[in-house]
Amino acid sequence: MLPEIVSMIEDYLIDDKISNLEEIKALNKIYPSSKNRIPELERKLYFIKKYNKEILLDAVSAGVRLPYVSSSLNYPDEDDIREISDLFPESNTSREGLMRCRYNVFPAVIAWNNPFLSKSIRYHLLDKLENLLMTYRFNCSDITMEQDLENSYLSEFKEYLLIKKLKL
Repeated sequence: MLPEIVSMIEDYLIDDKISNLEEIKALNKIYPSSKNRIPELERKLYFIKKYNKEILLDAVSAGVRLPYVSSSLNYPDEDDIREISDLFPESNTSREGLMRCRYNVFPAVIAWNNPFLSKSIRYHLLDKLENLLMTYRFNCSDITMEQDLENSYLSEFKEYLLIKKLKL
């Protein structure tokens, strides 16, 4: 699926620059705000080429030294992570992640276990979740982030809940 997306974006970027008036009119019917979308599509293409298949999972996994966590980079780029989570909103709830005894993990869980990421980026990823009670598998049982986090990470997570005035 990813090669198809890359091809579609590349075709769109090329097609949008075509000088044939009829083709531009046809494109504008399909993509009404095509001129405004070019920078967004170019950034998406950049990230698709820079990171592995699951872009946000790959970005937040950089630097994590736990079993089954892999990344194409050694250290995370927080600006990339923030932009990817905004450009690809569906990636915030991706369930493709694996991490030491955990399956179906979403990017925020890995981010909370990445010592190289700041609190602000962890908060940003939590803000992008539709439901903080999303579960994932831990040793064959369903578990939430609050149940899984330990020590200082749990206190930071509770601090986030206080700031947002949320109760779980």
